[in-house]
Amino acid sequence: MSKKNPYNVLNINRNASDDDIKKAFRKLALKEHPDKGGDPDKFKDIQNAYEILNDKEKKQMYDKFGHAGLDENSIHRNTSHNDIFQSFFNNSFDMNFRSQSRQNTPSKDPPIRRDLPVSLKDIYKGKTIKLSITRNIIKGDTSTCNECNGKGMKVQIRQLGPGMIQQMQSTCQKCRGSGKICSFAKENKIVDLVIEKGAHNQSVVRFNEMGDQNINSIPADILFIINEQPHNSFKRKNNDLLIIKDILLYHLFDDFEFVLQTLDDVYVKIKIPANSIKSHNTKLQNKDFLIEPFVMCADELGMPIPNTGGLKHGKLFVIFNILFPDNFDHLNINNKNIITDEYETYSLYTTTIDKYGNN
Repeated sequence: MSKKNPYNVLNINRNASDDDIKKAFRKLALKEHPDKGGDPDKFKDIQNAYEILNDKEKKQMYDKFGHAGLDENSIHRNTSHNDIFQSFFNNSFDMNFRSQSRQNTPSKDPPIRRDLPVSLKDIYKGKTIKLSITRNIIKGDTSTCNECNGKGMKVQIRQLGPGMIQQMQSTCQKCRGSGKICSFAKENKIVDLVIEKGAHNQSVVRFNEMGDQNINSIPADILFIINEQPHNSFKRKNNDLLIIKDILLYHLFDDFEFVLQTLDDVYVKIKIPANSIKSHNTKLQNKDFLIEPFVMCADELGMPIPNTGGLKHGKLFVIFNILFPDNFDHLNINNKNIITDEYETYSLYTTTIDKYGNN
């Protein structure tokens, strides 16, 4: 089937203006529309002709190379004839068919990840940090790119020889493939980054769609990754805490007490009954220290358990390093903590090192 000259189909000359093309199309489309008793084949020809001449890029290619300069598949790939008619007449006809318009769902930009160092103490107590996020936002209305006529792609035609042409497509550099043009402005937004009590290491605080705005995509989420920093005294294992304390040998055989400062700056008194500190498989590493430590445990003195509002805590494991008499010289025994009744008292119970597992 031979392809028809679009100018002849619309009964206009090559010098016709854009308004002349639209007027000719409107007149013929109303006359030949199938719902109005017109000829379906003629109506299809009118649609094809208007689709070529209404597009500056296609019109330019046709004027220069004829139908050979047009990729027929690209003409009909993205737009149905009903779409053209409805968009032109603004749905003024009550037609019994619907256009199958494409639903171009924009993709979302990949998330932006940022490391957030946080002390164990701040995680224990919970913390709110004020942050300033700077990003690009779209300013004002968007307009159709005049370089690619809103297509996002530019077509280049090169004549290789008599009757031979090469057609190449490339992304429009002006609109970067979006088909639209807009201006951008900087926005500084203050947000509250909330660190939950007991938050786990590498947990994520997410700010949805706070990345740079773009025309053809959804802004990225910004993810702050909590990087738990080591503590000088406490070591964490999930919701439990571990602390190592040096004690004297005679503490194994007599009642003793010591004061412990927790991560929320509360001082608690730990009472150890006589003969309650025991070790399993006690071995000497050398003459000063035990290789298998003595371990005791206190409930509700560990890390706050997430999603409980700080009302529930894990366990506190105390590992006792027993120092032998010939090593007492490095301890200031005369400066012992003075225990008073103002401290909250906790009793420890014996456990094994297996209870707090691997670090």
